Amino acid sequence: MEEFFISPKEAATFLGITERHLLNLARAGKLPGHPISWGKKNSRSQWRFLKSELHAWMVGLSPVTPVTITSGLLAADIQPHNNKGRQSRSRRG
Repeated sequence: MEEFFISPKEAATFLGITERHLLNLARAGKLPGHPISWGKKNSRSQWRFLKSELHAWMVGLSPVTPVTITSGLLAADIQPHNNKGRQSRSRRG
């Protein structure tokens, strides 16, 4: 089956993220994408994506690990974070 490239707008809609975030991920190499330039020096590349690659990328992401809360833990049992050892900016020499 032949697969066609999709635009960044279509890819962002498919992933449920903004187009800007999609392009930032692609430029950083964190998301599969294909920059297409027209051979002009210093020209901005346009990006195209394959749905199959985006789907494989989504499936390959590790799921968020659920946090297990033990019974009997109360908010009063949680100690606030202290800032000992840190100097405030006004005290730095």
